[in-house]
Amino acid sequence: MLALQLKANPREVLLGWYTTSLALNNFSALIQNFFASPETGTFPHPAVHLTISTEAGKDKAPIGKGLMRMLFKKMPNTYESLVWECMFAMQLNTVRRISETLRPDLRTVEQIEKGLNGGIRREMLQFQDADGTVTSEPSKKTVECWFIFRNSKCNKGERLQSAHMTCRCGPEKEPFPCALHLIQRLIMVRSRAGKPFEAKSRMFEMPDGQVPSYEAANEKIKEMIESVGLKPRQYGTHSVRRGGVQDLEQENVNEDYLDSQGGWCNRYGKNPYQSKEVKEHQRKKRALLSKQSKQK
Repeated sequence: MLALQLKANPREVLLGWYTTSLALNNFSALIQNFFASPETGTFPHPAVHLTISTEAGKDKAPIGKGLMRMLFKKMPNTYESLVWECMFAMQLNTVRRISETLRPDLRTVEQIEKGLNGGIRREMLQFQDADGTVTSEPSKKTVECWFIFRNSKCNKGERLQSAHMTCRCGPEKEPFPCALHLIQRLIMVRSRAGKPFEAKSRMFEMPDGQVPSYEAANEKIKEMIESVGLKPRQYGTHSVRRGGVQDLEQENVNEDYLDSQGGWCNRYGKNPYQSKEVKEHQRKKRALLSKQSKQK
């Protein structure tokens, strides 16, 4: 294949090879040696090994709680804005995919085709008070919340999953981007309007009765970003997840907790969302542990 390419384009030069996997194994070494050899490759120069993500949006700029707070302040004081705020704050807090917070209970192709996109229902949320009591209703004593769901890109067996939320207001004591307080506020607004949430009620239902699609959420993020003078092309829904991961890293949370929150199949899935400093630190840590194990 390379010979044919060079025959048609003799002035082109081989630089290396690419893969869509972040994993390095014995096969990677064999391929690297092949492309770097004198007969078939880039010798005397080393071959370039390029890894490419197949998931769109992972290279987007992060939206952490600081930027999210700024974006929320720009939004009008309407019920629709409150739903958007709650939705994005939940994604930021749980570091889940936006698709899992929008439509986590899809089960079959038939449901998708019929448009039965339930979204998060009221019964999928559980609250815990400071004394450890788990309830279905939030109160002033509520300090934690769980989002219980099944549908997930990495959850092939549809096992029951949970994403944890806790107060993220910080010293500012503002109700955003704290998902916990925004959920409480959303429930209170509905109750005062005489339309309280029932068990099957959809949490993120807009005034027109529809739950936003992934595309609508992506466009909303870009619209919000543009409102504060930033370039919308550099942001998307993955920006919120990436910002949430980096916020947790700055707070020095346990790595096992971060892994359980994101629901990644392995550490390679989490890798694109992490900051460069953390990835480098973890690489050095793994290298040191590997060296120590070999010495033993």
